[in-house]
Amino acid sequence: NTGGRHCEQCRQGYYGDPLGPDKCQPCDCGIGGLDNNCNSKTGDCICKENVIDSNLGDNIVRRCSQCRDGYWGLGRGYCSSCNCDIDGSTGMICDKFTGQCPCKYNRGG
Repeated sequence: NTGGRHCEQCRQGYYGDPLGPDKCQPCDCGIGGLDNNCNSKTGDCICKENVIDSNLGDNIVRRCSQCRDGYWGLGRGYCSSCNCDIDGSTGMICDKFTGQCPCKYNRGG
């Protein structure tokens, strides 16, 4: 999992310290990662559009694991806009897995 003339760097798709006790570990960008390549030192991934890390919430993160607020459906490989109806919903942020918007009382959909 190492590369470079003297095996002093991690190969593409791996991160860490090739000379340290943990050596080079595989990147784990998840389904939301732009690809499975990460920063060779930190393991940070570049997420697809509207995908964030569930713990960090930034665009460049360790693992691209959920849709940002207002988007849903990462299990399909990408996040779609919630498109909640402003007249029938109590908010514009839907369930990140189902896309269900929060309905006003006596409303459904």
